Amino acid sequence: MSDQAPKVVLSLEALYSSVVAEFKDEKIDVPNLFGWRTPPQKIVTGPRITWVPGDLNGDLGAIGAPKYPGRHPRPLATLAELVTVTITGFDETEPEDEFAQYKATRHLLDTWFRAVYHAAFGTFEVRKSGWVIDKKERRHGASIRVLLALDSKMSDRA
Repeated sequence: MSDQAPKVVLSLEALYSSVVAEFKDEKIDVPNLFGWRTPPQKIVTGPRITWVPGDLNGDLGAIGAPKYPGRHPRPLATLAELVTVTITGFDETEPEDEFAQYKATRHLLDTWFRAVYHAAFGTFEVRKSGWVIDKKERRHGASIRVLLALDSKMSDRA
């Protein structure tokens, strides 16, 4: 038996990786970008999904009692880890048709949600969702912003 502690994979890390893998397996050509320095909306040239840890104010999420005891390393607490996901759809066949942009974005939301559901059933909650409705004379597609809370184990060993 090894004295090495098992590698701890963070819940958000596992979720993001699983969603990216499902998109790749299903040949869904939409990039999933992670981090605070994702490209701004104004230079989008097609559909994309951005994952930014925390909410729009930088809140990490609430720390609560541990869930699912008996695991190794043991959980000390559970973080309801927040991540803000912006889903931007674009129908390039009808770039001036707002209904076409709506449909493309809603379909992409459903595709993303299905991948999240498959990866994290029972361990996540959509806290808030809404359209990004910045006042613009002309839009490039449409965007939906989702605030997701993911149960994330805070381990006895990091």
